[in-house]
Amino acid sequence: MATRAESAIAVVRTVPTTLEDALTVVHGLPDDAWAVLISPRREHAEHRRLVYQARAAREETLVAFHVTDLSPLGAAILTEMAQPLLTTLPPHRLLPALAALESQMRCFTVTDTVVSMNEPRTPLLTHARSWIPGGTYLAELGGGVHAYSPKKPGKALDRIALASPGAVAALAPSSDEGPAGSRIGAATEALIGHLRPAQVLARPNPDPGWWGSPRCAQLVLAPADLSVALKHPGDETPVPADIPVAVLCTPPAPPQEAST
Repeated sequence: MATRAESAIAVVRTVPTTLEDALTVVHGLPDDAWAVLISPRREHAEHRRLVYQARAAREETLVAFHVTDLSPLGAAILTEMAQPLLTTLPPHRLLPALAALESQMRCFTVTDTVVSMNEPRTPLLTHARSWIPGGTYLAELGGGVHAYSPKKPGKALDRIALASPGAVAALAPSSDEGPAGSRIGAATEALIGHLRPAQVLARPNPDPGWWGSPRCAQLVLAPADLSVALKHPGDETPVPADIPVAVLCTPPAPPQEAST
């Protein structure tokens, strides 16, 4: 009889954000198959509640969360990168592989305001300056926030590390068609030119308001070679309360030899 750790992973996707979507995911799972849901840490409690509400009517539903600190575009790219891993990794190694990939990703925004930005922490002077319309700002998650000037672009760009060799960039441009969008677009081009990724891939712009402005552009740097996840699976430490993660990350017991 197969153990849960031996069960297949049927789907890896971003976490459902509505009860209807959660019901579709949960009730679409085959028996004894896992769903791995990539969930932003900031909203994880609410998303987890929806999923557990959806699975309440089904006795056996195997759902595990990868709680991510990435931006919305970062979470979408991580989900894309996870798809080929479904067929190349045993189930118990998938969550550690996602953690390893996430550790090598970088998330940026180019925005017209940082007044409502939660992450990264904005310097007080930059925050005050942002109340004045007409500015453009570069921010890296886990890094800094810098005011950008087209006359002195190096003042902001020189504080941002270049992309790792071979890294690819996913770009979700600003949807604003006014002056703010033009400024954001020009600064985004300058940022890409500074980072020097091996390739730039266009993507939709998911939830730009997460960064504090619906007009912002999002940029993500990610490793092009997924073998990094295979060779360096990383450390995914299950939280004690999240039993499904602990179960999924447990390798299957080796088969016992028949006694003579």
